[in-house]
Amino acid sequence: MTLLVKDTNLFMYADDHQLYVTGSDYNIASSRLQYQGKLAMSRYRDNFLLANTESFQCLTINPRNIEPDKQTEVLQIEDQIITNTSQIK
Repeated sequence: MTLLVKDTNLFMYADDHQLYVTGSDYNIASSRLQYQGKLAMSRYRDNFLLANTESFQCLTINPRNIEPDKQTEVLQIEDQIITNTSQIK
């Protein structure tokens, strides 16, 4: 499936799926992640797959490069609000 969801950094292992982006600007990285998330969710729907949106999480690595107010920002992928966390569970 990772090859079928074009233009995304989608990693899959068993039933865990991760989207990841890199960048030096938080706003650009979060915008790219939201775009990729919409593509992945669309592909899931097209293939009758159901994502467990309640388990969505967002982790920002190396927050020293982000303005302090960005660390509490949330992402929105479709209608799902994803809060930033300090560790992935």
